[in-house]
Amino acid sequence: MPLFRLLAIALLSWIAYLVLKNFLRQVRQRAPAVSRRRSDFTKVLRCQRCGIHVPEDEAVHREGKVYCSEQHSR
Repeated sequence: MPLFRLLAIALLSWIAYLVLKNFLRQVRQRAPAVSRRRSDFTKVLRCQRCGIHVPEDEAVHREGKVYCSEQHSR
């Protein structure tokens, strides 16, 4: 009888391990890893008129100054 209990406990432990492993794999797939490198971030610049920060590629450059829109650059 003790051998049967030992086998039953081993089998239940193995099943619990497989269930937990499968659950953790699904959790990792749902939440993608965030790998941010320094080059992934966009530089933001401050508007000379209103002070709002805008991404560098959306900013308006005029006379050496940075603005958030064409209106503020005038």
